[in-house]
Amino acid sequence: MKQFAINNKIFLIISLSLISLFFSNFLSAQISSEGIPLSYSVKLKKSIHFELMEIGDVNKLLLEDTVNNKLKGKPLHFAKNLNVNFTPDNSGVWDTLPDGNKIWRLGIKSTGAYSIGITFNKYNLPSNSSVFVYNINKTQLLGAYTSKNNKNSRVLSISPVKGDAIIIEYNEPKKVAFKPLLSINQVAHDYKGIFEYLKIKDGQYGLSGDCNIDINCNEGQEWQNEKHSVCRIIINNTELCTGALINNTQNDGKPYLLTANHCIGSENLAEKSIFYFNYEKKSCDDTIDPNPNTGSIQSLSGSSLKATKNDSSGKLDFSLVELSSMPPKDYKPYFSGWYNASNPAMKTVCIHHPLGDVKKISKDNDSPIIDTYTGYDSNSHWQILSWELGTTEGGSSGSPLFNENHNIIGNLTGGDASCDYPFNDFFARLSNSWDDYSDYSQQLKHWLDPNNSGVTSLNGYKPNFDDPTDIITLSNFNEGDTATLYIADEGGYLSGNNAFGDLAKAEYYNSSSYGFHNVIKGVYVYFAVAKGSKSNISFPIWNDNNGSPYKIIATATKSISSIVTDVIANQITYVEFANPVDITGSFYAGVVLPQEAGDTLAIVTNTEYNAQVNTAWEKNAQEQWLPYNSDDSWGISLNQAIWPVVGYVTSINNITKVIPDVNVYPNPSSDNVFVDLSNIKMNADIFVFNSFGVLIKKFDKEKTNSNVVKINFSEYPAGLYLIQIITDNNKIVKKVLIVK
Repeated sequence: MKQFAINNKIFLIISLSLISLFFSNFLSAQISSEGIPLSYSVKLKKSIHFELMEIGDVNKLLLEDTVNNKLKGKPLHFAKNLNVNFTPDNSGVWDTLPDGNKIWRLGIKSTGAYSIGITFNKYNLPSNSSVFVYNINKTQLLGAYTSKNNKNSRVLSISPVKGDAIIIEYNEPKKVAFKPLLSINQVAHDYKGIFEYLKIKDGQYGLSGDCNIDINCNEGQEWQNEKHSVCRIIINNTELCTGALINNTQNDGKPYLLTANHCIGSENLAEKSIFYFNYEKKSCDDTIDPNPNTGSIQSLSGSSLKATKNDSSGKLDFSLVELSSMPPKDYKPYFSGWYNASNPAMKTVCIHHPLGDVKKISKDNDSPIIDTYTGYDSNSHWQILSWELGTTEGGSSGSPLFNENHNIIGNLTGGDASCDYPFNDFFARLSNSWDDYSDYSQQLKHWLDPNNSGVTSLNGYKPNFDDPTDIITLSNFNEGDTATLYIADEGGYLSGNNAFGDLAKAEYYNSSSYGFHNVIKGVYVYFAVAKGSKSNISFPIWNDNNGSPYKIIATATKSISSIVTDVIANQITYVEFANPVDITGSFYAGVVLPQEAGDTLAIVTNTEYNAQVNTAWEKNAQEQWLPYNSDDSWGISLNQAIWPVVGYVTSINNITKVIPDVNVYPNPSSDNVFVDLSNIKMNADIFVFNSFGVLIKKFDKEKTNSNVVKINFSEYPAGLYLIQIITDNNKIVKKVLIVK
């Protein structure tokens, strides 16, 4: 039998971070609906009236930009706003169709413009009406924008449309609930040619320097989650910057975005900003123009300013805004984690949009130093002494700086770096932006740590857009279990690399016990130790053969350096399979341990006394699979923190139109909750999930003596829980809040 001991220096209490699976997915902002302008399919009698714009001396504007571009710390200008006042009452032409539908069209021409953007300072549409924007040769169409785009601010900025003449078209049905509110107050004349930045150049898009590296090249493969947090920003239709979605301690998907104060420094600019997601090459050698400025553009218009600091009492170059809506599922949003302490990173990465180009990645393999950037508070910046890969340019402003643990530690202010001189870039330190100033409107802490948890680091968050009652996280831990890290007497870890040369660890699950058909989407693993940089770690699913792991039926990989760098409690790693794994009955989920010298992993386990049944398995150096409670293994019963994320399908065949009423009371409650099933006249399974998606209790109505089922939550922490009732004809979900 292998010998082990408890390492008293590493005794971990697992506290599940509750991830809210519920968030509003309002279809507002620049998210457009499908549709075609009515004018495309009917012949109209009236000619469009074009309003003519005058921009003035373009050479003077270009000269000013040349000076400003040398002063990093300013957004990249590409257009000039012209103040106007165009409404359906004072501009354009109306046509009434035979069926009573109406069309309003307005043309805008600004001679010499490469593209034209517009801002509605008043936008509020009735249902079933729509707005479109297109160029005169109809090669680019944006819209439909509908009542779904109505916002409290009444402001809506529309992406630039290529060409020096555009048409705004409003379509209105015969009957509407109220008169539309449409007023254009700004027209942006693109004098630099932002669309010319999107052409192919020497195998790369845009005019950013040739040293820049596309995010989907090999150098960006470990940053595929974080890249989905980074977006290009067009501010007031005239300037380009970069920002990143950032997580908060409630893990609730609130659409906070971090950028620079010198990009978005006021509520007015926040309202007039457009946020573009996933503007990137599909692959490293892809040379097909991604053409981001079409009707299928992945963008959001508008935000509200939550926090920034730039006044006579102090200056920090950060701004936190809340987007006007949650980025939808097809945007693949990811909320990057953060680190708010002052300790310097070992190495750093910046993901950004230089010159508004497709997404790039820059890397510095050395620690940044604390320094002062002219015009800002003393020692409020990280200085990158030299980029080993890539650089930053105008348009990169506001972009996130990540440490080796993939956590944001700052955002770009400026510096001297370029492809020819990759030195001296400055990023506003998140540790200063966190709480140097006590006013909530001048700090990140209030917004990113609303729980006041005091944590110094937070992992990223990937929203679950699936029906939360159809996704659960399987776990063999009991709620409230404590956990420890066992040390092998000969050296190493019971649950990881050790002197015995163990090759893999696995956790047993039997999906049949849950009563549904499983599709495994991914796996959560809590690591107590992860050290090294050489290995790629695989996370397999094994099928069952006579009661032990057998063949690998699916696997995902992650580099060891992207997991953690030292002993950290509650460090969760999630890996997602490229294709969901279809499985029934018994299976095993686990980790193949690194074999490179110096690379080490150890998985969190619960204590021997908490495990009622052993579910932990190991593959020894002789490639034999053994349960932990075997005499040839460790001789103890354990469960490992390896938790598959499972989508399931119930056996419901005929959904009834009338859903029976189920009363859950009291709600909120501090301990006991009662589920009244009096209106359900058939057998029912009752599942109870915590908000992490972990199934914590299961009841069977036919085995109870009463139609009222009591659920005792006294042993569980405060938070939101789901109670799901499954019958042959219905699935009923109730939420209950437990308070302590």
